Amino acid sequence: MRRIVPLLILLAVLPVPARSAGDPSRDVLWAALKTCVLAKTVANRTFPCLDVDLGDADRPGTAVLRAPGEPTHVVVMPTQSVAGLEATVLRGARGAAYWR
Repeated sequence: MRRIVPLLILLAVLPVPARSAGDPSRDVLWAALKTCVLAKTVANRTFPCLDVDLGDADRPGTAVLRAPGEPTHVVVMPTQSVAGLEATVLRGARGAAYWR
């Protein structure tokens, strides 16, 4: 019993593995995109993106980012969250711009 108590205390104070908190690298591009949109709206700058188009009533906004770790590749992302192909935003007139 004396050996079990210190073991239980040790297990209680050990940090929880990072796996259970979620993978932070999943949202790296989204965080960069938010930074680009904020920079464009506040200071009319596009950094860290290559280009930012905020869109208007007829077409959605897009941003062009350099692909992480790939100096010659770019990623074009919508400035608003699109959950998937079945998202309602893709069904309307503005959604047609995503497919052009």
